[in-house]
Amino acid sequence: MYEGIMQEAGKRVSEEDAFSYACERTEHGSDEEKKAFMDIVKTSDTFDEIADRTVEWYFSGCWVRRF
Repeated sequence: MYEGIMQEAGKRVSEEDAFSYACERTEHGSDEEKKAFMDIVKTSDTFDEIADRTVEWYFSGCWVRRF
């Protein structure tokens, strides 16, 4: 579970929904966010690596991972 802090406060995203949530938010995000996502895609070898790296990148900001 990822829990938002600061400007993401009050939001909760399950582990299962994390990749789709990050993709959806990035689609509507800034050009910088879109570029960061495309860099992940271009430098990953598998879809699983894309998913893992995207979740790690997206939720590294205003989010806390709860186990």
